[in-house]
Amino acid sequence: MVGARPDDPNERSVMLASRRRLPRSARRPAVAVGPTATPTAVVVALAPPEPTPTPVPQPTATPTPTPEEEIANAPGTPGQFDVNQILRCGARGETLHASLLTVLGLWGFDLSSLEDGYREYFSRPDARAQNPIEENWDPLCLVRLDANLTRLFSLNLPCVLELYEDNSPEPNYAALISVDGSRLVLGDPLVGRRKLDTTRLNRMWFGRALVFCEKDTVPERPLGLSASGDEVKLLQARLAALNILSGVPSGFFNKQTEEAVRAFQARSRIQVDGLAGPETGIFLYAALAGPQVPRLRRGSP
Repeated sequence: MVGARPDDPNERSVMLASRRRLPRSARRPAVAVGPTATPTAVVVALAPPEPTPTPVPQPTATPTPTPEEEIANAPGTPGQFDVNQILRCGARGETLHASLLTVLGLWGFDLSSLEDGYREYFSRPDARAQNPIEENWDPLCLVRLDANLTRLFSLNLPCVLELYEDNSPEPNYAALISVDGSRLVLGDPLVGRRKLDTTRLNRMWFGRALVFCEKDTVPERPLGLSASGDEVKLLQARLAALNILSGVPSGFFNKQTEEAVRAFQARSRIQVDGLAGPETGIFLYAALAGPQVPRLRRGSP
């Protein structure tokens, strides 16, 4: 100790303490050395700094099966039809267009061409902002309906339903493609084919549907008293084919035509107002359509 006398009692205590032997359990293990011992370096490994967490993208929520529902969950590739002829996609924002193309597949359109159309559509920067009603579906047109299941069963045409499920504010669209006993069969672009009962569907569907029909089915404007022209003549011919209106189509919307329209609306369980608008037009079309038109088939697709 600097500045301490050799006979300082504190100095002697430090020297004695440094000569004491440690207990065997506290000694370091012996290190074997060769003839020429070299000092052993002690390396202390420092833990690397923790990396900054990278945000992990959350997958699109998919419908959760319940006892009221079963999901086939067949493998599928986005932009391609699966084994059940359902066009698959990977995000909710694409389910509307994919479901519409699934329904067109039921109409007999070439599936490969529909897949090409899907890819071309989503190559546009503004694809998700487009209104499907305004798209060119030639030779068909698209009609938006506010309906219920009774009306859809009466219509008996495949359609696209707007669904809200799993507390998501963004809708998921699915094609209603058939009825299997007491269950409805949906073509869901996210998970494939789904079978669910009406209770389950009514908890997530609030009546909005999209239906395809031939272009001359829907008049450009609702037809009522004093309307005239080819659209009125076609309307009268269809009412006559259903034995609701008698006489030769005149092309003039008179009182007898209005009464026939009301009778058809009441029979079809749609709004009874005597006006032949889009809803009346598509129900007339469905009532007279031939075997080339797809239906909500009874039994599994």
